[in-house]
Amino acid sequence: MVSLDISKAYDTVWKHRVLSTLQKWNFKGNILKFINNFLTDRTFEVKAGHTLSSTFETENGLPQGSSISVTLFLIAINDISKNTDPPVNTILNADDCNIYCSGSNIKTTYSLIQKAINNVMQWSAETGFQFSPSKCKSVLFTHQRKIKAPEIKMQEKTLPNTNSLCLLGIIFDHKLNWKEHIKKLKTNAAKKLNIIKSVSHFKWGADRKTLLILHNALVQSTLDYGSTIYSLANSNTLKILNTVQNAGIKMAIGAFRSSPVDSLLCEAHCLPLDKRQKFLITKYAIKKMSTPQTLMTEIISKPNHEHSSKIKPFHIKLHEILDEISFNIKNIQTIESISTIPHGTPTI
Repeated sequence: MVSLDISKAYDTVWKHRVLSTLQKWNFKGNILKFINNFLTDRTFEVKAGHTLSSTFETENGLPQGSSISVTLFLIAINDISKNTDPPVNTILNADDCNIYCSGSNIKTTYSLIQKAINNVMQWSAETGFQFSPSKCKSVLFTHQRKIKAPEIKMQEKTLPNTNSLCLLGIIFDHKLNWKEHIKKLKTNAAKKLNIIKSVSHFKWGADRKTLLILHNALVQSTLDYGSTIYSLANSNTLKILNTVQNAGIKMAIGAFRSSPVDSLLCEAHCLPLDKRQKFLITKYAIKKMSTPQTLMTEIISKPNHEHSSKIKPFHIKLHEILDEISFNIKNIQTIESISTIPHGTPTI
């Protein structure tokens, strides 16, 4: 996988590219005029202390801080995925772009990635976007030992190869054992315990209901984020997070340190962390199965089979959970997609 970093993403967007893309999508009338007026004749000034600079006009770029700028940026960068051919795929989240490819032959896989990088660089020259090779990273996901990752070049510079990559707040390590992410997660959640501790004094502190709300909003939400992915880790690794959850509940309900964990969870009406992770995995799978014709639906529908690795794929762990509760996921009724706009198409 290669993580691409776009230099000055919003400042390098060509205005005419946004407008021409909207015209290709058959946008016209007042909405196109509004966006054109929004992007043209924009000026800025710089103030340092009591000194104000001269007025300058922005020739390109989108104004940061505006709600519509995010949508216009996505319109400008949306076709970057068209520069990669299967089996190479693209993950695009705003200005975070990642290119990945899987295969059994490393040399062939890396040659496909390099070809995709070259196509993306040609696309950037045509669209005005610029990538920073020093900030771009590559990572090789493999369980093989003592294997050297081939070099990937961008603008005649070799991209640095790392052992982990952060994607939307989740750390993907090269072995996909999730140890690095879970350790980071424990550190971040433990810091939030100080907030509960500061308002949980037995004389003047908040009541139990307020403290439990704080625990769910600060600690439990942090542990829940991305749990459908990192819960695939080894059970011994996941036990690291139990201490954080138990410490937050003890502070919230004012229990002794020696209180049994089962009694704490029962008193706070909270599920054990492993049970909650299974609940979130099942909830996610049901949601995806109700909307068919997606990549995740195909992964979930894969048949269950024996797997020798300690870290099991998502669909195998899901089927184990479903077998445990005797639930057939194929019985989920799908939601029919709406082919027409309910409120009709407005006339401009």
